[in-house]
Amino acid sequence: MNIARSMGGATDVHLTDEGRVAVHQLKNLQKDRAARLRHTMDAFLRWLFAAAGDQAPINPALYLTTPGSFFAGAEISGSELHQAFAHLAQHDIIEIFDTEPGSVAITAEGVSCALSGASVQDHTNQPRPGDSITFNIGYIRVSTDRQVEDGFGLAVQEKTVRTWCRQHGHTLGRAVYRDEGYSGTLPAPERPALADALSEVEDGQAAGIVVGRLDRLARRLVTQEAILAQVWKNNGRVFTADQGEILQDDPEDPMRTALRQMMGVFSELEHSMIVARLRAGRTEKAVQGGYAYGAPPYGWQAVAGELVEQPVEQVGLARARELRAAGASLREICRRLEAERFPPRRSDRWHPEAVRRMLQHETPYTLRPRTT
Repeated sequence: MNIARSMGGATDVHLTDEGRVAVHQLKNLQKDRAARLRHTMDAFLRWLFAAAGDQAPINPALYLTTPGSFFAGAEISGSELHQAFAHLAQHDIIEIFDTEPGSVAITAEGVSCALSGASVQDHTNQPRPGDSITFNIGYIRVSTDRQVEDGFGLAVQEKTVRTWCRQHGHTLGRAVYRDEGYSGTLPAPERPALADALSEVEDGQAAGIVVGRLDRLARRLVTQEAILAQVWKNNGRVFTADQGEILQDDPEDPMRTALRQMMGVFSELEHSMIVARLRAGRTEKAVQGGYAYGAPPYGWQAVAGELVEQPVEQVGLARARELRAAGASLREICRRLEAERFPPRRSDRWHPEAVRRMLQHETPYTLRPRTT
């Protein structure tokens, strides 16, 4: 807001454009029922822990006199407070007593939640010892050759995965795993994000993996079957947004296996045809004298058909080689590059496999001297 004082001493106050936007956002937030309920549960639990952390019963109406009973400038209603009570009691965070007036007490679970600093929602979503894991993790991928394949890029894939989970009652337990610039023909250990996702299933941290399409897991039949077998071996499940669950083999239904593997064969065929077209295009481009070998490796860029050094990446590349020569492991190089602010090209963090690829060749193929 702007504050101005007139010649007569009167003060004029009016909203700026930014202030009007903020007021509009507050009004919209006031109408967000889910956000209001989350705030009410969190604020009430903090108040209850501060006022009666010894687990003694207390009149919850006292909470309505505190600043926490307001959200985005609007007062929390009695019905919203009772809805929050029901949720908290359901998860054994508070105990409700049928007294006059009514009273509630924080439980040992509620004390644990308050001390953890986590929101009520995050606390109740955590798996407990002996609980069955009910959430899945998402996986998305685009290849090195085509960063956006048939309009099915990373952003579209993630939206597809999240929408399918929401519509079918599945919960994504954490951020979606992303392999950006990795071919679907690569086995799982050579795709960092997929390897991490499979480890979550193996360790019992997730019930399964959700992908937009089966070809996001693999573009080669043998790779597809190996990944599925690894998930199923660890009692995990695989879902695709276009088919639902990919069911395990059933001796009584051999057609199930045949149809799945047929899909893998056609996916592999499609990939081979794409590679053939790209190879033909690169050959023609090379004949014309341009750079024709796909995405330039880290440290290099294609400019006007010529491969030239990328200065910032060259410094990072030199640093990685220096660390490797000193005996650092690939994971240690990842940590050092991130700490020293050398960003990877296609991801938000370095992966050991990406570092291995980067160090694999001293110079790009097209810059090496030809042998006769």
